[in-house]
Amino acid sequence: MKRMCMILLVLVMMVPLFSMDARAAHKTETLRIAYEQDDPYYAYSNGNGESVGLHVDILKAIAAEMDIAMIEYHPKCSIRECILALENGEVDAVLGFPMLYDGDTSNVMISSEINTIDLCMMASQETATAILSGERESYTAVFEHNINNYQIVSNLGARLYFVVDTQAELVDSVLEGKAQVMVCDENCVAAILNERELGDDFQVIRSNITTVGYAIAVRKGADSLLRAINDGLIRIRMSGQYEQILRRWSKGTVDPEVLIRNVMLIAGAAFVVVLVYFCFSWRLRKILKLKITEVRGELANRMQQLQYESHLRNQIIEYAPSMMILCDIQEKTILMNAAARKLTGFADGEGSGLPVQTIPVVGDLVKLALRQAGLEQMGQIENILVGYRQEKGEKRSYQCTIIEARISNLGSGFLLIIADVTEAETKKQELIEKEKSVALSRLVAGIAHEIKNPLTGIQNFADLIITERDNPEFWGYFAEYVPKEINRISKLIESLMHYARPAKGVKTPTEAAQLVRESMYLLNTAASSAAIRVNVELEDGLMIFVERDRIKQVLINVLLNSLEAVETRLKQEGRERIYGIMVSVFRQQGHVLIRVEDQGNGMDEEELQSCMDPFYTTKEKGTGLGLAISRQFVQENGGTMTIDSIPGEGTSIVLRFKEMDYE
Repeated sequence: MKRMCMILLVLVMMVPLFSMDARAAHKTETLRIAYEQDDPYYAYSNGNGESVGLHVDILKAIAAEMDIAMIEYHPKCSIRECILALENGEVDAVLGFPMLYDGDTSNVMISSEINTIDLCMMASQETATAILSGERESYTAVFEHNINNYQIVSNLGARLYFVVDTQAELVDSVLEGKAQVMVCDENCVAAILNERELGDDFQVIRSNITTVGYAIAVRKGADSLLRAINDGLIRIRMSGQYEQILRRWSKGTVDPEVLIRNVMLIAGAAFVVVLVYFCFSWRLRKILKLKITEVRGELANRMQQLQYESHLRNQIIEYAPSMMILCDIQEKTILMNAAARKLTGFADGEGSGLPVQTIPVVGDLVKLALRQAGLEQMGQIENILVGYRQEKGEKRSYQCTIIEARISNLGSGFLLIIADVTEAETKKQELIEKEKSVALSRLVAGIAHEIKNPLTGIQNFADLIITERDNPEFWGYFAEYVPKEINRISKLIESLMHYARPAKGVKTPTEAAQLVRESMYLLNTAASSAAIRVNVELEDGLMIFVERDRIKQVLINVLLNSLEAVETRLKQEGRERIYGIMVSVFRQQGHVLIRVEDQGNGMDEEELQSCMDPFYTTKEKGTGLGLAISRQFVQENGGTMTIDSIPGEGTSIVLRFKEMDYE
């Protein structure tokens, strides 16, 4: 008994020594901290300009344990800016660093988690009721890119989803109608909604989708600072300060670590009791044993919960409709889901260890997608559309995405996501052909008129062959005129056939000016009024890398729209006047711009906002697909399409593509 008491006394005397060594490991008067601003729950500036929030209070408690007298806060617009400030030496640490951050973390070190949250799916009361009752099955979701697992979010049933930078932008996206549901941190979003007096207008649809942890990031090499932060975090957890901070910000919610706090309090009290009352040592051991058993039970429950969540994630991946294949950095297959096994013909468990590009069908799709993306080896690509025909099978369309992934202790690897989009592409092609047929009907009428004129001349020469067969001058005119007119007819028909044929879908180096000239050739046949003047200013030699047929279809659609706008204005005004269409090609800051300007009636603000929406049209016989399809074609070729219009003055449409760099 006496020996045991002496051992306990020595341990108690050593505790302050360990604490002093930890605190002395990193000694500084001021700690410079960066955090993502405007977060009304974890870290933000209040009305007095002070930095407050859950993470701020945790940091203050840690700093007190580190004997730091002052904390200097540097709010930033995003975590990426915080990391940049850390790397540049402007700050010492980044507060609230998300463990799921998808940026470059090679120059930082991460502390233990300071807080863990559960993500939920939230929507307005009306939308939530419709989704939960099954009345609404299609919706768009929005989430914050730094705190979400993309694989889980992509399988939540959303028709579309997109990412924003902050929780406040999640709320704005739903309020503005860009999305119907948001995958969010309930505490943070609830604070934003309450601040805007909208707390009762929203409802949680699904809870506990996944967990997200936050930590403190320090610059790589700042080992002493990292140890001091982790040590301070341990001490505030043991002292009960951490649990008090969580209670204060969660409005009384009991933290799961309360039992650990009780154990530490009892253990500390036991050490004091041993020093003063040796006779109570047996009671102390009994209490410690009881509390340790309780903690072990809590840990066992937590482990079981983690196993269940891991199983759920695996089930989501296994039964996802898209094919998913995970491979290591050497491109050797680690696992594939049911959809991938069905396509390749492998049974469950087969195919592991095979190089991805040797797997039936999948290997061919990956090679085609990489080639189309201009990559010679495996790399990150997104939504590359490829066509593939198996032996004695129909041609199908697949959308391929390759994501660089971290595979636990195996290092880096790749996640392949392949979706069969044959039906969607077929419907899309039907819409494209429908819009093309409308344009063709206008072009054919003009071309028929253009063909009739040379045919009349050729007919006249044919009628004179018998009477003028001995006239050398006649045959001279015949040899000069007839081949020229035949070549003119051939060129018209060839241009029409090129426009009508299906697009090849292959990008090639294309001269922008020549592409405009070919499109203008068809436009000139459709322009029936002498009161319409078409001017061109084309800078030759500007090359772009695009799908030639599709961009040509875009140009013809835009040119026909301009022609119809000018013709409509001529009919409405009913007086003689010349109106113009101006087409130009020029270079601007490393890009090639194709601009089409007309002097038609123009569009008001409402028409301008809706003109590129599918099925929106102001024409009696229009499909409402021309500009929508044109914008999609331009975006698929890496370009942008912008429209400016003034009512009563006209419209300007600009196609912008990156200029090819031959160096």
